[in-house]
Amino acid sequence: MQQMPFEPNVLIIDIEGSEADIPVAHLRPFEKIIVELHGRFIGDEKIAQWVEGLRSEGFQRVAQDGYSSVFVRASARATAHGVTGKLSFTR
Repeated sequence: MQQMPFEPNVLIIDIEGSEADIPVAHLRPFEKIIVELHGRFIGDEKIAQWVEGLRSEGFQRVAQDGYSSVFVRASARATAHGVTGKLSFTR
């Protein structure tokens, strides 16, 4: 990220079960996280612990569709965009 000419504020994660291995403290630079959660591979308890870690870093889940979730940092800047409800994907 230090080499990028801008500061990204959105992270998309789809790493087949390794999402729970990312320390939530490493996600602090982001305002929004879109993640596919793979509880079927690593267990729902591990996913629940990781999601709780996101909450402790100020994120809240604002949308979910199947295995995919959107987390937004609970701040005026992040919530002003009005992202809520069920996700809609074109497949």
